[in-house]
Amino acid sequence: MFVRKFRGSRAAIFTARVLPVLAGALILASFAARPVAAQEGDVRINVGIAAAKPGDPIDMPLTLSGGENVQVGSILLHVGIPKKLLTYTDTERGLAVELADGEMKVTTGDDKDDSSQMLLEVSATGKNCIKPGILGYLKFNVSADAQKGVIDLKLNDSSATACPSGDMKLAKGDNGQLTIFALDETIPVVGCFFFTH
Repeated sequence: MFVRKFRGSRAAIFTARVLPVLAGALILASFAARPVAAQEGDVRINVGIAAAKPGDPIDMPLTLSGGENVQVGSILLHVGIPKKLLTYTDTERGLAVELADGEMKVTTGDDKDDSSQMLLEVSATGKNCIKPGILGYLKFNVSADAQKGVIDLKLNDSSATACPSGDMKLAKGDNGQLTIFALDETIPVVGCFFFTH
């Protein structure tokens, strides 16, 4: 009985000493792995990801991110979508644009380089600086003929004006992806761990 108690104490002492060191090393490694440009506040405008079934309406988020001091006065981007699979219906402002007392506009047109694509020109401006967050949502109807798979929403180009100086610069970003599930499949629901426990 004394031996068990001794072993349990050693394990507790070992755990109390080693775990903080391992956690510190993990945190240090995550900061060291970040690219230098991202730490300096590069502006990123991303088209989000979503899942739907044929015939469903879907909202695709547009987000602004970068370093903690990133602020923009306006953004302009061009997104290519497949005409046969998605029909653009509307736009809704996100919280980042609302807080900047701003507005979003979308104009549609044919992609001159690819006749199967529709080109959306998305602009957002604010009376105040736009800070990182959700810029807005692009609303689509998925074609009833869409097959199971992934639809890419191609971010052709994006730019932003600095706030308050107004200098225009290119922004980096990522394409969006819409995963299409079959009509008889269940779309997985992803929840936040902290809200589900």
